[in-house]
Amino acid sequence: MKNPSLRCLFRAALFLIAQCAALAVDVDMSKFRGSTDFSVSRAGDELTMDWNGEGDLALRLKLNLAAADRIIAELSHGAAKDSPHKVILQDAAPAYWAYIGRRHGTWEDSYFDNPSSRPHEISQHFSKLLIESARVESDATRLRIAIPGLWMGFFYGDLVFTLYAGSNLVRQEAVVATQEPNIAYYYDAWLTHCNTNQLNRLLWAER
Repeated sequence: MKNPSLRCLFRAALFLIAQCAALAVDVDMSKFRGSTDFSVSRAGDELTMDWNGEGDLALRLKLNLAAADRIIAELSHGAAKDSPHKVILQDAAPAYWAYIGRRHGTWEDSYFDNPSSRPHEISQHFSKLLIESARVESDATRLRIAIPGLWMGFFYGDLVFTLYAGSNLVRQEAVVATQEPNIAYYYDAWLTHCNTNQLNRLLWAER
């Protein structure tokens, strides 16, 4: 004879899992101040930012907080906010590859130390973003979206997008830190699913 209490417990567990899966990512908007420069809207796990760039060009960034590997759901521009937009990026994501080694000796010695001469100490790490929350902050001229949960080996922190009033620039950066001592590192950064075939002009800026 089957135990009905076990069946009820199993159904309750399934219901709890379904409820947890349906919960949207928490977005802290307490430091966002609405203005004529920026507007922010949310539909489920999709966060949409509209702002005016150079020459009052209408710009839009949509973030998919339910899919880290497609977090940039859309980056587009149009003649006006409500007009059809031309998509520049779609279903893309920032990615990092970190190479991490160790420094030896005192602080004075570290300048002359060469961690690459000890390849057995070097580890390689592909970035991983585990989205659990987001923060939207603004001031008079910029809008900042910070998404905690970015791992790069020993480094942990936020994936951050910054938008600027009157500018077409979208700044994306990894703001991470580590508690590991004597770390030496370098990294590569790129965008996944980034097709440049339809871009009229591509510029590279190095600093």
